[in-house]
Amino acid sequence: MNPKMSKRKIRTKNKISCEKINFKLIVFRSNSHIYGQIVDNSGKVLVSESDLKIVDKNKKVDNAKVVGEKIAEKAKKIGIREVIFSKNGYQYHGRIAKLADAARQAGLKF
Repeated sequence: MNPKMSKRKIRTKNKISCEKINFKLIVFRSNSHIYGQIVDNSGKVLVSESDLKIVDKNKKVDNAKVVGEKIAEKAKKIGIREVIFSKNGYQYHGRIAKLADAARQAGLKF
């Protein structure tokens, strides 16, 4: 992990720990896939989704949109409406931004 990313990750983690909202949407991005999880304060994973099941491997940005929509749908089914978005040290750009925008449009509030 490069130094800039580790600084962003620590800064984000410190800001999130002060919040009053009980649920976090945590995003992990690899070179080929993107994953999202909604976690409560105790660390229990309530909702998770990834693009591993999606057939089209060449359109990573479109896959991120689908993952964001599916996470929001699953969260609404179990009654979660508001979350904190943790980009996990990644810049808010590209696939991370598309996942967040799709989750917002599907009904989650950050």
